[in-house]
Amino acid sequence: MQQKLVDACDAEGALAGCLHERADRQAIAYLVAEADHTQFADPRFRRELAVWTHPRRRDDGMPAYGTAVSALLDFAVPLVSAVVRVFDAGAGTPATHRHLVDGSPLIVGIATLRNDREAWVAAGQALERMLLVAVSEGLTASYLNQPIEVTTLRVQISGLLHLDATPQLLLRVGRGPQAAHSPRRPLADLVS
Repeated sequence: MQQKLVDACDAEGALAGCLHERADRQAIAYLVAEADHTQFADPRFRRELAVWTHPRRRDDGMPAYGTAVSALLDFAVPLVSAVVRVFDAGAGTPATHRHLVDGSPLIVGIATLRNDREAWVAAGQALERMLLVAVSEGLTASYLNQPIEVTTLRVQISGLLHLDATPQLLLRVGRGPQAAHSPRRPLADLVS
């Protein structure tokens, strides 16, 4: 299975590093938790997160069920959003994400040899192809991009993935429960 994921990325001009050993997953889990601490300490990050998890945005964003919270709790998101926006309420988030990573059977990183617009497109295309391969095998994936978004931690990811390239995306892959799709804008709103 891992080779199929690597081949999917390679077909789009990107590289994939797959980590399944416990020590590697624990190292990634540490970086994810460190990135969570860094991001939640930033009021700008908390404001942006609060905007994207707002329940009144039905055309895009991140619904509460997308954050491992029951859909029944969607009504509480305005209150949670207000707390996240004002306070560093992310104290439990690093522990939760660290636990998720440590319990994941496979961590996949997608990287590119360059870090420019063409490379970003290649990474996106590799992600799309890799996710299609994963779904065809009955697997699910979720993003762990926190350490990719923190510059000081991003460099460490490439070493852990054993890739001499720029990490663009980090995912956990395995068999998990089916979840509702996240909202999407109508195509007509995006393409003219």
